[in-house]
Amino acid sequence: MGTLFDELVGLLGNRKVTCDPIDLFPYSRDWCPLEHDHDFLPEAVCLPSTTEEVADILNLASKRGVPVVAWGGGTGMGGDCIAVDGGIVIATRQLNNVVELDEENRTITVQAGITIEDVNEVLARYGLWFPHDPESKPTSTVGAAIACDNNGTFGLRYGSMVDLLLSARVVLSTGEIIDAGPRKAHTTSTGYKLHYLMLGAQGTLGIVTEATLAVHPLPPSREVSLWLLPSMQSGIDILYSLHRAGVWLESAHINDRYRLDYYTHAYQERTGNDVTIPEGYQALLGVSVAGDDDVVAWTMKKMGTVIADGGGRRLDNPELEEAWWASKHTLSWEKNKWSSSQKEAKFGAADVAVPVGRVQDIYDTFVQSATSRGLPIVGVAVYNARPHVSPSLSCAVYVDDHDPLSVFSFYRYLDDMARAALSMQGTMSSYIGDGMRLRHLARAEHGRGLDVMWRVKDALDPSHTLNPHKIFPDDIERGRPP
Repeated sequence: MGTLFDELVGLLGNRKVTCDPIDLFPYSRDWCPLEHDHDFLPEAVCLPSTTEEVADILNLASKRGVPVVAWGGGTGMGGDCIAVDGGIVIATRQLNNVVELDEENRTITVQAGITIEDVNEVLARYGLWFPHDPESKPTSTVGAAIACDNNGTFGLRYGSMVDLLLSARVVLSTGEIIDAGPRKAHTTSTGYKLHYLMLGAQGTLGIVTEATLAVHPLPPSREVSLWLLPSMQSGIDILYSLHRAGVWLESAHINDRYRLDYYTHAYQERTGNDVTIPEGYQALLGVSVAGDDDVVAWTMKKMGTVIADGGGRRLDNPELEEAWWASKHTLSWEKNKWSSSQKEAKFGAADVAVPVGRVQDIYDTFVQSATSRGLPIVGVAVYNARPHVSPSLSCAVYVDDHDPLSVFSFYRYLDDMARAALSMQGTMSSYIGDGMRLRHLARAEHGRGLDVMWRVKDALDPSHTLNPHKIFPDDIERGRPP
């Protein structure tokens, strides 16, 4: 048997395999806060361009017992794509083609390594778009969005990947290729929904190489507005009032006072102008409405009445609104210049979700934990991951990755937030995923269900080579009883 590198070159050719440390280094860590010199180098990086090449790699790795990790854009914040045990990283950036655009059936089939931004550049030529819209879309790939089941800006209207993924082509660890899902249909009641198993599985069950996605017509017009609120919880109440009144929002995000200060500080740095926030307002609601002009106009008027009845008022600053929207959707750098504080330390987040009535409670826990752990607060942004009110929280702090105590404190803070969310009948992760950071708490979240998950893993990945040391704690991976 030759070396791993030789065998991979035999399968893919010299141009699609590298073992050069300079080439391996970019795949040694993602955006998960780790000490600055803590890296995980794989043994080899492969750049396949077809499903069959991925199958060949996995077949070889399974026979050799070599771990394999799929890599999308590397923008994750949970260590999901880090090669903890070395092995092979499959970089998907050459799996970047549009396989089919079906205008009549409003679907697009793409290879999993294409970025979400590139998908929408293609669709825009036909008046369509794929509305799963994470802020990392310039580098976030379709496959990564499936693997971590992340949030997007427009979840309130269009949902997340679970609502938009129609089917997937998946390679199992043995090299077997399967097609999962109802092809181009939006629903099915036959068999098991195997394509949904890939959502949030972080590449531990199989590697998605193609996906068929639902797409929608681009809205003809859009208006964005910001509203000051008395509290975080009042934002949830107002969203329910808007829904009851028949107002169909395109997106809605609730930000705490720290985030409000962040946006106003960045605005002041950029323009030199002050923003005065009246007393009594502790949160910010940012919304977009979209549709025909007359519908948008009616919605804005009705929305203003409902929000005012809930104790909110308009923050009427068009430039600040544009800058906020740049951070959520347009990503225009000149409109969304980071404040100077963002350059001093790394961004880290607890991404809990709690029942709608406990948003204020988990927010209070966030402030208490971050303060007691000595972590500077960035603030909380509440996304809505699914149609209607579905809070998913990004509870962000600054982490100095050159200070071991700061990194240590961050992971203690993550534990605080995870345990608090579980005690409130919530979940410890809503868009980043377990990764390396939360797997030690998997039993607390899933109970005996974790053993069933391991049996699913064992069935689909019998060699246990796909992305080890993610999701499952050590006692499960080593085969010991819980």
